[in-house]
Amino acid sequence: MPGFKLIPVGEMQGRVAVEVDVSQVDLDDDVDLTQHVLRALVPGAAAIELTNAPWGANQLDRALMMLQADGRTSELEVWAYRPVTETRWASVPVWWVFDASSLFASGIEAPALVDAINVLPFLPEPAEVVLKGAHEQAISHVLLDELATRLDPGISWLYLDPQTKAWETAKREVARCATPWGLRELR
Repeated sequence: MPGFKLIPVGEMQGRVAVEVDVSQVDLDDDVDLTQHVLRALVPGAAAIELTNAPWGANQLDRALMMLQADGRTSELEVWAYRPVTETRWASVPVWWVFDASSLFASGIEAPALVDAINVLPFLPEPAEVVLKGAHEQAISHVLLDELATRLDPGISWLYLDPQTKAWETAKREVARCATPWGLRELR
C-alpha cells in the first residue's frame, strides 16, 4: 500500500510526497511506474519519493521520462533524498537532495575531504545539497564552495543548531562563499 510523508529538508520542506516502492513496478513496461504513481496520489501532493529505485538503470530512466511526459503527473517533482557518497542517479532531471553530513562530520583533513568530493560525478539538474549538524571545524567557505561546485546544485542548505558556536561560524563562512548557500535552523 503506498504511503505519503512530509518532505523533511530542503527547498520543498513541509510539502507532501507520496511514496512509491519501485521494487513493485515492472520497469520493462514503460508506463507501469506512471500507473503506480497515479494510484498513490493524494490531494495536495507536490512530489513523488521513489523507494528501492535502481538509480542509473536505463529502464528506470525510460519510466521516469514517461512519468514526466504524462500530463497527469508532469507537475509533480520526483524527489530523492540520499547520502552524497552514493554515486548513481538517474540521467533525467530528478529533484535530488543529497545529505553530505557524513563527509563533513567524519573529521578527515581538508585535502582528503576535497578528494572525496571530487570523485563524485556531476548531477543532472535540479538538485540540492543539505548539510546537517556539521561541527565548527568542518565549516569552511572553501569546502562549501568545493562541494557546491562539484555537485552543481541549484540550492545548498546548511542546517545547524542556532545555539551552538558553529552557527556563528556558519553565518560568517556562508557569507564568504562564492556559491549560493542558505542557513537554516536544525529542528
